[in-house]
Amino acid sequence: GGTVVSTVARVQMIKIHVLLRFLFLFRSISIFIPKAAFQNLERLIMAFVYWVGGGGKNPKVQRRKFNGGLALPSLQYYHWAATAERVRGWVHEPNSEWVQMEEASCKGTTPWALAMAALPSPRQNTHPAQW
Repeated sequence: GGTVVSTVARVQMIKIHVLLRFLFLFRSISIFIPKAAFQNLERLIMAFVYWVGGGGKNPKVQRRKFNGGLALPSLQYYHWAATAERVRGWVHEPNSEWVQMEEASCKGTTPWALAMAALPSPRQNTHPAQW
């Protein structure tokens, strides 16, 4: 037989192995990610967390520990934080090499204009290959 891994251990695996990799991507590549993508990722993560026994979504898993939860992180919140960090860099470090590279890559516009641009409608870019 296989080794049985608890729900707590599975949440810790997500935090250590998955969250750090996504955070690296979020901080390295500034792109719009639709909410549907985060919902799909959350569904996959919940399926992993409840591989044995649970089967359903337990709202306590994403609660903070002092509220009786397991503090499973929200990838969407981490994406928002990484995006906010990028904007902070534009404001406080306008002469940094990274900001200058981003400005050079925004042909005909600025990072600020792109950040404030209208988002695509939900009917556009619905296929993951188009994200």
